[in-house]
Amino acid sequence: MKIQEIICKPMGTKVEPEVEDFLSKQELRLLEDLKWKGFSAVFNNVTVGILLYRMQGKYILLERIFVKPGYRRIGIGREMLGMLCKFAKASKKPLLFSFDATGNRDVFYRFVASTHEFVIERQEGFEAYLTTGEVLNIGQKTVGKVKNAELFFEQKNSAREEFITHLAESHEQIAWELKHSNQAYRRDLCCCVTENGVIQAVSLIKQQKKELELKLMYGRANKGKQTAEALLGSFHNMKEEKVFPMRITTVTEAEIKVFNFICPEYEITKRFYVAYYIGS
Repeated sequence: MKIQEIICKPMGTKVEPEVEDFLSKQELRLLEDLKWKGFSAVFNNVTVGILLYRMQGKYILLERIFVKPGYRRIGIGREMLGMLCKFAKASKKPLLFSFDATGNRDVFYRFVASTHEFVIERQEGFEAYLTTGEVLNIGQKTVGKVKNAELFFEQKNSAREEFITHLAESHEQIAWELKHSNQAYRRDLCCCVTENGVIQAVSLIKQQKKELELKLMYGRANKGKQTAEALLGSFHNMKEEKVFPMRITTVTEAEIKVFNFICPEYEITKRFYVAYYIGS
């Protein structure tokens, strides 16, 4: 058996046939739009498994691992996961994946733990996919509640540069994007809250084709209220002619509290995330 690294094609191009057999049409679309990467497992010249991952901020997110029936329990999944572990270790980024189990008796949990590559630290988080109608409904509920939110990209250069430097300590990739390659960020939806000319919290929204992504909601220490206000500002600015469905992924308790404050009536798909940190 050999594991062959595959690089998924940039958006607008056709995905390799070996991947199409394993994924739904929706997953294929996300694969193209979000530029997922991964590994394929080849056994006797037949593709029998795939592993897909993507970069998000300071994390590597494991999106999918699948081995064909008849080829399981012989180490194919373990070897693909081992390659991803080596990549995470080399990049010095935490590796996360989500699953529905709540205990360490879960089969997948035990399988990953058996690699002995990482110490496992569990964090509760959620994923949510809000439809256009849901995004607009949340925006309508913010009327009269937005007081301090301002547009991030309209702040003075000195204020933005100071905040980006601060952000780089915990979100290096996003800080780099804001400084060098920020075309995908929606300037009309990225909001912040300032105090005495200093940016204290942000809500940063990206757009990939006809889908929005809450890339980051962040506040400095003890600025949870300001973070909620920044997120309120983003939703408040969404109008019918410029809004799309939104994807949200978060793994910190503070972010969950902020989002639950913004739209407590929505049923969020809650999952458990397992974070792998390099070291003993």
